[in-house]
Amino acid sequence: MIAKKLLWRATKARILLSELGVKVSRDLKLDEAFQPYLSCHFELRGERIGFRFPLTRLGLRYLREIENHLLRGVVCDTINHEDALALLLGLAPAKIVYKYRTYLRRVTGLARDRKLRNYLIWRRIRCTQLVGGNNAVGKSSV
Repeated sequence: MIAKKLLWRATKARILLSELGVKVSRDLKLDEAFQPYLSCHFELRGERIGFRFPLTRLGLRYLREIENHLLRGVVCDTINHEDALALLLGLAPAKIVYKYRTYLRRVTGLARDRKLRNYLIWRRIRCTQLVGGNNAVGKSSV
């Protein structure tokens, strides 16, 4: 039963992410905590960005957001395609999130799901703390 659910999630993720223009690998992988994910990459502002798309609850939130909101907005031209891809930056490694933190802050409002929006905000702040050093939020400059 679990394998069926996982296969369904992986198939749905491949279809929806490919409609956004994301290249998705065919094989399913496990990380250190034995959580399943798909390796993906896309082009944003001329740079190739690779990330791991989780097939957990967080991944389901992303899939629901892509299916119900982002794809329709991109097709109707109310949401810029590059902005829709930028929401996937929350899944990228910390250095990439830090590099695009202001752009991610601008497009975070596109996420309608409250928990997904809070995750994007938390991820941006956390990456600033990890990579930013003395300029990080919450650290004193004295």
